[in-house]
Amino acid sequence: MKNKLMIIGGFPGSQNKIGGETIKNMILANKLKEMGYDLKIFDTTFDWRKNKIKTSVKLFWQICMYHPSRILLSVASTGAIPFLCKVNFLKKILRFKLLYLVIGGTIGEKVNKNIKIRRLLNYCDKIFVETLGLKEELNHTGVNNVIYLPNFKDFSFAPNITKKVSLPLKIFFFSRVCREKGIELAVKAVKIINNKRGETVLVLDMYGPIEKGYKLGFEKLLRSSKNLKYKGIISTFKEETYNILSGYDLMIFPTYHFGEGFPGVIVDSFIAGVPVLASDWKYNSEIVSDEKTGRLFKAQNLDDLIEKLKWFIEHPEKIIEMKFNCIKEAKKYHINYVILNLLAEIEQ
Repeated sequence: MKNKLMIIGGFPGSQNKIGGETIKNMILANKLKEMGYDLKIFDTTFDWRKNKIKTSVKLFWQICMYHPSRILLSVASTGAIPFLCKVNFLKKILRFKLLYLVIGGTIGEKVNKNIKIRRLLNYCDKIFVETLGLKEELNHTGVNNVIYLPNFKDFSFAPNITKKVSLPLKIFFFSRVCREKGIELAVKAVKIINNKRGETVLVLDMYGPIEKGYKLGFEKLLRSSKNLKYKGIISTFKEETYNILSGYDLMIFPTYHFGEGFPGVIVDSFIAGVPVLASDWKYNSEIVSDEKTGRLFKAQNLDDLIEKLKWFIEHPEKIIEMKFNCIKEAKKYHINYVILNLLAEIEQ
């Protein structure tokens, strides 16, 4: 059947793993089912590296039994290559189309280091990347059939924007809680500004799963200031999450994580009508328009982060203007808009 599709990738499921990959795949699968596709899912959230032979046999068996016309591989870059090897082997026999939805921003570096990966990618019928920068990078290394397809969300939330912003500014951090996502940089900046002002002009709430091994360090960080609060894990599958986020004035995203691609949390902030202060790292400048939907600061540069935070304190009227810009920008990333482009490519 033409509409028989298999998705290979991570899903929240019984593992209860929430992250960029699992959220994206769940949104995509739900929409494809809604559109009438006969869908088969091969969930990769289990620790397949512990038993690669068993994983390969299970995957081969499911592909042979289901016999899809198309396979969408949607796995983070760290695990994508082994699955590309496995699926390409069967592709030659069963003659399905292989479509690779790239998650993360490291695949270009992998191609530069290993020519075999370039050949492997060129066996794919189409490769979808979330940023124009990554598309250019792959094209430059000789990888063909690369198509720009931004990250996407499914939402109906419409924030109610107030006409006034007052101090203290309410800031939120929404990501995996670890050093590389810049959490310590954010905390330092907030503490320095509040201490220099002699009053609380910034409060910072943090959301997201705490990385294993970072719990004690993070708890120590929280104790360092009364203006910091950890609010736990929230899911963007629930509209109430956007209602919570819309009550803030600013999102702070000071990442310098090596695997950063197209951070879905930036779009989450836009949906909530909240501008983003992000590090100018990887492809963030493609998503955040400086002084339109937020501000950018030099990655890992505390002084520049402080200066940009001061700018928001001194220009509260700009925050209101940006909020309306963010709501407009979010529409570009709605699944109903993005999936039309995806379907146009996979049905060819």
